[in-house]
Amino acid sequence: MPITVKERFRIMERIKDKLENLIGKKVIIRANKGRKVIIEREGQIEKLYPNIFVVKVYEKGKRVSRASFNFADILTGIVKISSIKEDEDYFPWLSE
Repeated sequence: MPITVKERFRIMERIKDKLENLIGKKVIIRANKGRKVIIEREGQIEKLYPNIFVVKVYEKGKRVSRASFNFADILTGIVKISSIKEDEDYFPWLSE
């Protein structure tokens, strides 16, 4: 059974709330870029906007870049965010 618009809105709000609590914390970002390319980087959630969030990504060496993702990327599983210490997924309830 497909989810309703109201349920989807509630899920997106829950994702935003969790990301708000993670601002400034170091996390591991796994992004599926398509064609079997999965990028895994260490980063820090920097800022939230109404539809996207920005992550400061620590590249190899001392290079730092920024990447932005849509909240729907988390909902659809394109982006996974986990704890840097315990490798614990911050959104396990999405895969249920």
